[in-house]
Amino acid sequence: EDSSAAAGREDGVAPDLAYTYSCSRPRLCNGAAPYESSRAWDLTGACVPSSPAGEDGCPEEYRWHAWYGRGESVSVSVGELNSDLVESLSCPAGSGGEGAAAAEVVTYAYEVESRLASDPEVFLPRLEESILLNLADNMLGCLGEGDGRRLESAAAAFGPRGIDSAPDDVALLEAPCTFSSPGADSCFVVSGSLTLHLADGDESSAERSRVLLRRAMNQDELLSPKIPEVVRVRY
Repeated sequence: EDSSAAAGREDGVAPDLAYTYSCSRPRLCNGAAPYESSRAWDLTGACVPSSPAGEDGCPEEYRWHAWYGRGESVSVSVGELNSDLVESLSCPAGSGGEGAAAAEVVTYAYEVESRLASDPEVFLPRLEESILLNLADNMLGCLGEGDGRRLESAAAAFGPRGIDSAPDDVALLEAPCTFSSPGADSCFVVSGSLTLHLADGDESSAERSRVLLRRAMNQDELLSPKIPEVVRVRY
C-alpha cells in the first residue's frame, strides 16, 4: 500500500472545525445560508467550536429563521457542511436502458488548491458530491430537463444508468502539487475515482466522463459556496 496516500475517511467523523461568515447584504443573507450564497455572506475565517470564546472561538451558529444585520457574524461547522451529502444518483425504473447495469470504476487524478483547511478530508466529501452532481447533469439523460438538469447532447439519453461517488477519492499527501492561486494556502494531488453503472453495449461513457470532468475542473464548474475551502481544481 502506498504510504503517501491519506487514510480512507471514516463515516460520521467530522473535524472539529467551523467557518465564520459576515452578513454583507441583509436582504440576501436573510434568505440564503452562508453555504448557499457568496453574494450574501463573506467568508472571514475559520474557528474551533470547542474552544472558549476568544481568538479561536466561534460566533453563534447560523440559524435559518434568525434575522441578521449587515456585519453580523455566524459560524457553520464542517459537520453541518458534510451532512446529508448526495453520494449516488440513478435512473428510475422504466426510464429506458433496461437490463442489468454493469459497474465500471473510472479513475482519474486532479490537483486541489485550498484555504483554511490543512486536512483535505475536511472538504473532499463535498468536492466529490460536486463532481457527482456535475456529471449527473451531463450524463444521466433519464433525469430529464424537468428535473432542472442540463443535457450536454441528445447522446446523454443513452448514457449510464447511474453514478456513485464511491470509491472515495484519496489525497496523496507526499505528491508534489503546483500553486497558482494567490488565495490558496494548501495544495493537494488527489487520486479520484467513481463508479458508472452502464447499460449493455455502452463502451463510451467511461471516457466521456473523463472529458466532462476535465472541462468541469478546468472551467471552475465545481467551485461552490458549499466548498469554501476549495480555491481551484485542475484535472
